[in-house]
Amino acid sequence: MLFVIAGVLVAAVVAAVGVMRYLAPPEEPPDYTDPAPALAEDGYISHTETVFIDLPSEDFLAWVNQPDLELGDLMQGNDELPQVVGTTPITGDFDPAGDRTGDRRRVEFEDGHYLAEEVLRDTDETFEYMIWGFTGRQRLFVDHGVARFEYADEADGTRLTWTYSLQPTNALVRPLLQNYVDGALTTMMVDTVDAMRKGAEADLAD
Repeated sequence: MLFVIAGVLVAAVVAAVGVMRYLAPPEEPPDYTDPAPALAEDGYISHTETVFIDLPSEDFLAWVNQPDLELGDLMQGNDELPQVVGTTPITGDFDPAGDRTGDRRRVEFEDGHYLAEEVLRDTDETFEYMIWGFTGRQRLFVDHGVARFEYADEADGTRLTWTYSLQPTNALVRPLLQNYVDGALTTMMVDTVDAMRKGAEADLAD
């Protein structure tokens, strides 16, 4: 009996070590030069956040597209979705002064993990992008995601609407992905749009 218990414990330890290694940050950053995933016709799990910003849309767009404003300055991380600490252009230069459609970059998080981001549409009304290639635990249940910022004039200000849609890796993990969307992703989105509103209004106050 003791041998059976010992065998089970050893197997559990080996499995745990294997999972830890699988989910550990990569030793080298991925190059993300392969083609992006194809967009799916359906099956996404989505969440939308919206906020009113007391600034004209042209003023807010100028603020959010400042050349020296980094992704990590905008995104608000949390315990389940770490803070962005850097980005590296792969295709294009992500210069907000031009059309960034087709530009791709590697996004690095404070826990040493990465993902790829590519711009799908870049206009004064819409900024849409795809993410994929997660190296963190999200790789277990997220195949790719599509996010869209929409800017609309409202009264004397701007209505900012942000929608994130994540495609599960398979049908079995949809509950895990739903929990992630309802938890970490929603928290990040709420905190980020609020920080964007406060930052733009404070910086551009008369």
